[in-house]
Amino acid sequence: MKDQTASAQKECPSCAMKISSGTKTCPICQYEFPEGHSFIIIITVILLLLVFLYSLTF
Repeated sequence: MKDQTASAQKECPSCAMKISSGTKTCPICQYEFPEGHSFIIIITVILLLLVFLYSLTF
């Protein structure tokens, strides 16, 4: 059976310390975890890509 506390942790890419998944900054090395991509940014990139592809075809 899987341990529930292990799934609630993440590993710091800088110092490899296991910390809770809700932490935004590593308490050991002060690494700041990046925020997830905003939905608006993803939509903007897709629209820009479509405009670019449209300009190449005509």
